[in-house]
Amino acid sequence: MKKLIVMAVSLIIAFNGCKKEELPAPDENGYIWLRDVESLSLIKKTIQGTWKIHKRYGGYTGKENATLTNSYLRLLPNDSLYIVFEGEQFTASKADFVHKQAQPRYDSGYPAWILNYELSKPGGSRDELIIDYMYKDRLVLVRNAPNTYAYSMTKISE
Repeated sequence: MKKLIVMAVSLIIAFNGCKKEELPAPDENGYIWLRDVESLSLIKKTIQGTWKIHKRYGGYTGKENATLTNSYLRLLPNDSLYIVFEGEQFTASKADFVHKQAQPRYDSGYPAWILNYELSKPGGSRDELIIDYMYKDRLVLVRNAPNTYAYSMTKISE
């Protein structure tokens, strides 16, 4: 009987120690704020795969809105990142995940996970995308720069 109790307690402890990481629940408006997720493994799991980029919005006026065709973002399990805008390759590099203060506007910003990557154009320039939020089936990433664009996308494959 003692052995059975010890095994049961061990199993309970083991299962409690294996908590599955989950995204936070949507807020009252349906947004899941990825910027508030502290776990890098959960962020990577959430955004890995191929995403069709549907639109770019924001910009200097905050009112720009452009539908994008033949535009994709793909993140592989080894952190290789591929971004194509309007059929033109924008990046094919390893992404660095950095947790730091994001500043998409001229304000104090907020802490978030940021994809830092090298652009495909010569010169070795780098760019950053803030892993911002999800709304329904949409993922929104924002360039980490003042008066910038956000990109809205849906997942098309793992």
